[in-house]
Amino acid sequence: MKIFSPQLNRFAAKVLGKTPLQTVLVVPFLIQIVGTVGVVGWLSFQNGQHAVNDVAAQLREEITERIRDKIQNYMSIPHIVNHLNVQGVRLGQLNLEDKQKLEHHFLEQIQYFDSISIIYTGKENGEHSGAIRTKNGILISAADASTNNRLARFTADSQGNRVNRVQISETTYDPRTRPWYVAAKAARQPVWSQIYTDFLTRDLAITAAMPIYDDRGQLLGVAASDLLFSRIKEFLAGIKIGKTGQTFVMERSGLLIATSTAGEELTARGKEAKRIKAAESENPVIRETARYLDKFYGSLANINSSRQLAFEVDGKLNFIQVTPFRDDRGLDWLIAVVVPESDFMEQIDANTRTTILLSVAALVAAGILGILTAKWVVRPIFKVNAAAKALAMNQWDTKLTLDRSDELGELAVSFNSMAEQLQHSFTSLQESENRVKQFLNAIPIGIFIADTTGQPYYINPAGKEILGQGIIAASTENLRKSYQVYLAGTEKLYPADRDPVLNALQGKSVTIDDMEVRLNGSKTPLQVWGTPIYDVQKNIIYAICAFQNITERKSTEKILREYNHNLESQVLARAAELAKAEEKFAKAFRSSPNAITITRISDGCHLEVNDSFCQMMGYSHDEIIGKTAVELNFWASLAERDRMIQMLHNKTAIHNYELQFRNKDGTERTALLSIETINIDGEPCFLSMSSDITDRRQAEIALQKAEEKYRNIYEHALNGIFQTAADGKYISANPALAHLYGYESSAELIAVQPNFKNQLYVNPHRREEFIALMDEYGILSNFESEVYKKDGSIIWISENCRSCLR
Repeated sequence: MKIFSPQLNRFAAKVLGKTPLQTVLVVPFLIQIVGTVGVVGWLSFQNGQHAVNDVAAQLREEITERIRDKIQNYMSIPHIVNHLNVQGVRLGQLNLEDKQKLEHHFLEQIQYFDSISIIYTGKENGEHSGAIRTKNGILISAADASTNNRLARFTADSQGNRVNRVQISETTYDPRTRPWYVAAKAARQPVWSQIYTDFLTRDLAITAAMPIYDDRGQLLGVAASDLLFSRIKEFLAGIKIGKTGQTFVMERSGLLIATSTAGEELTARGKEAKRIKAAESENPVIRETARYLDKFYGSLANINSSRQLAFEVDGKLNFIQVTPFRDDRGLDWLIAVVVPESDFMEQIDANTRTTILLSVAALVAAGILGILTAKWVVRPIFKVNAAAKALAMNQWDTKLTLDRSDELGELAVSFNSMAEQLQHSFTSLQESENRVKQFLNAIPIGIFIADTTGQPYYINPAGKEILGQGIIAASTENLRKSYQVYLAGTEKLYPADRDPVLNALQGKSVTIDDMEVRLNGSKTPLQVWGTPIYDVQKNIIYAICAFQNITERKSTEKILREYNHNLESQVLARAAELAKAEEKFAKAFRSSPNAITITRISDGCHLEVNDSFCQMMGYSHDEIIGKTAVELNFWASLAERDRMIQMLHNKTAIHNYELQFRNKDGTERTALLSIETINIDGEPCFLSMSSDITDRRQAEIALQKAEEKYRNIYEHALNGIFQTAADGKYISANPALAHLYGYESSAELIAVQPNFKNQLYVNPHRREEFIALMDEYGILSNFESEVYKKDGSIIWISENCRSCLR
């Protein structure tokens, strides 16, 4: 069959007939080499580009997820703290009126949350209590009547008591007017404040606030915690993003919150620190990224989902991933991760240069090889040509006889066909051998192959690493010594009759795990599998052994044995401890001065009571056991019993519940009751502890009446009555005193003249004389002085005074 037209064949014959045969052989060969190398290099570069894009995308996705999780966890801390404090108030564990205990609680709590700068509360009566972290330590923060409603800070002792006042504001402080209080009160749920600059640390901060309500839904105050963003910034700075990648977090307005680089969020403007927008940052990557996003989306507010983009900064391509971050309390930020393409292309460019150099080297080598090959191919043809000429010259002694010129072509075709077949067979054999070597080299366990004499033939890289050396020349008897192969746990070389190599050469497949290799003073235990290799005639031609380091397995087995032993000991010890604990509980139950009972929840029957309960109720032990409180008529009010039962349905414990009970003789008394739900032998029960507070309650009522009587006398007295501290500060003043000095109320008097030492007496030394007499006698009568009234007029007063302790 003709492949080309006659005209094309004649043209090729005319042109190629004038071209040297060596050139005809070399040039097409070089063209193929150049084309193949070029295509391979181009495909390599394209694959590298795709790989870079994939790696960059995965890196950005992973880093963005890490940042989002970190921020989410970090931002939940202040709300957790607020929730704990609000729950503490609801459960009665925190009393907003007990300022000393409240301040001590905040001092303890802030030490466990180092990311929080201040924990505090504001109350509906305008009082403020909290603990603040400063560079000089943790201080108490307070604003109440004791500070004249000005914001003061105190050092504290180990019990949380105020010690020294270190700071106080010039003006009064009312938390009810603060933005965080107003926002939480209006939302009736946890909220965030706007981001602001912390006054002490000069770092960006934010306030989390949560309203506090009583059981009737009345607002008691607001719990709040201030969070610094410096920890987020430290986290971002610690993330490795390629070589020069950056990440930052900003608000929808473009204002920066945190960056992975130093000093990007704030700029100094006089005494104030002003927040910076990302688009105005001095960092070119942050600035251009923000501008690109704003331009691409039209506005940062339009970014509603995570997206990966690419843009150029100073002519260099950068990959970016922008991801929204939101929570259900009002946060709406953007997380941006930027990675320059150059971080990944450096190795690709180096590989491209190497490919070009190798291609040139291959081209030169191929040219030289082509010329040599052409000469080698043409030389026999010259010989044939010479033989043909010799025959033409009647040289009959030549052994080569060619009658027709096409026979040389057939010879060349046959020769080329044979050469191609040989070359193909050789190439296939070489590729097969290379594949086998690659398979063995890639296996993560050691491979050792020995020939029929027992000499090493091949060891893969993993095997060399385990044995510490490669193939060595040694007799079969000395191989175990040369490779330092010992019977595990002994100083004996591994026995020859159990050697996996020798057994495999005898046609046996064996598995052992009692061999160890010693290298540089260390012992490596091995598990070895030995197997014979056969040829087509079923003759053994090699022995192959696979082996691996089982140090971890041996260690695990040892640890498991020790753990089982320790666990058994711990179980016995725990059983003894439980027995002791049960004995201690029984003693404490019987000897407790408080009345203690255990009742079954299902029917209310008493299972056990102590002697204190029997004495309080007037019954004997046997009269109570097996009966319910209703049967014994303990309850003064069944409605109150129903309320308590309902409370226990909603929660598992009740603490300090005050109730009325009736003892055996019918007398009604008052008790303070605490109940915990426990489980005894699978049966849910109530553990109740109560104490009789009847006498204390009666004393409290009497004290309250006395206080009301004193207050009535104090408020309606015709003479002025007041209390001051030694330094002259008013503690209290009645209305008569305020009217005497020309003021509308006591509050106005104390506010205008908080200290009358230098403001009241006409004679500036009169107060010193007053104090001197009080120090000497402790009581003073008819002490007359000239004083100023509110309008500046002067009057004479007579004072009677007695010192007292508070």
